[in-house]
Amino acid sequence: DLTAQGFRVLFEAEWIVRTNAAPGSALANQPRWEQVADADALEAWEHAWRREGDPRGLFRAELLDNDDVTVLAVPATEGIVAGAVLYHGAEVVGLSNFFTEPHVASSSLASCLAFADTLFPGTALVGYESGDRLDAARACGFATAGPLRVWLHEGDRGLRRARIGHLAPDHLDPVDQP
Repeated sequence: DLTAQGFRVLFEAEWIVRTNAAPGSALANQPRWEQVADADALEAWEHAWRREGDPRGLFRAELLDNDDVTVLAVPATEGIVAGAVLYHGAEVVGLSNFFTEPHVASSSLASCLAFADTLFPGTALVGYESGDRLDAARACGFATAGPLRVWLHEGDRGLRRARIGHLAPDHLDPVDQP
């Protein structure tokens, strides 16, 4: 418990892992995913990803120069309707920042994973989720690997620092189970 040190729980989730492609993951009539390739497309992606009131410019164009990062999008006539970020590590691919518009939600995670499987065949996918998104991940072949709790500290200058516990590297502060 880090509350005595001025931290509060920002969110809790479950680490997830998918070691094999889900059976039938390449079904027809799913949204068409593509890689975001330039700064303008990344700006449109961020606009679709961002919630009301969130800061702009979090995803800088230099991100696209990193060979380990792949930004994915589902473009449509009304703009980007789904997106995700893949990070290719040594032995796994991290899936983060997944979002979707409600009218494509039912098949967008499955189709995103199918596209990730084509980019990184045979590589385990990892991430974290909670609530309904955790249920959707489980339905797409993910298993839980343990709890995650992220703590937030408001410093003297308003700086935000997060601490991540459980299944994180040893140099981070461990977190007690709830």
